[in-house]
Amino acid sequence: MNQLLSQLPEEERQSLLAHAERVDLPKGFVLARPERPIEHVYLICAGFCALMIPSRSRPRMAAGLIGAEGFIPIGAVFGDTLTFHDITQIVAGWGFRVESQRFADYVEENRAFAVRLGRFVQTFVAQVSEMTHCSIACDVEQRVARWILMCHDRVDGDDIPLTHTVIATMLGMRRSSVTTSLHRLEERKLIRSRRGCVIMRDRPGLMELVSDAYGRPEQEYRRLLGNFP
Repeated sequence: MNQLLSQLPEEERQSLLAHAERVDLPKGFVLARPERPIEHVYLICAGFCALMIPSRSRPRMAAGLIGAEGFIPIGAVFGDTLTFHDITQIVAGWGFRVESQRFADYVEENRAFAVRLGRFVQTFVAQVSEMTHCSIACDVEQRVARWILMCHDRVDGDDIPLTHTVIATMLGMRRSSVTTSLHRLEERKLIRSRRGCVIMRDRPGLMELVSDAYGRPEQEYRRLLGNFP
């Protein structure tokens, strides 16, 4: 279940879900396009999406990830009708979607829910800030390891259905660099890599490798909203 939904009182949750549609979110499903009208707001319950930075002349890369801990597009909480990012489902799952105007009306009528949405936006800003810092200050292996930890947070179990190409795209790296880093992490027995899947073997070891490049946005989420779902 989506964390923001689960924290609503039952009557309020059912009031919102009365206007919602349950949808499957297969890998590659586009939830929003840049500079296109926001038609729906999504509350993901399983799987996760990436907010990709659009560019015609530079490699695409992800600004951040959102799964069952939040909602997208985040601009909807401020009444924005357009989104900057290309929002694409990376790991298949499901969720609820609400027409953007109905969602805006509900937020307008429910101040406590609006506050929680705003707190989530704050945690996402922290994630993007950490991403930016890590892309400058961390080596390739640490960046890949951090991304695996973030993806692991948003899946059930230790199998993360990610290809080398997807990781490279999200991080704005060459595929060969990602493959080399995954091999090194596997040699350290931190992960196991097989075709189309990365398997977590030693999460504490992976966290030790990335040091403080991972954990602060997650701590901010716990401070403001409770544990990750």
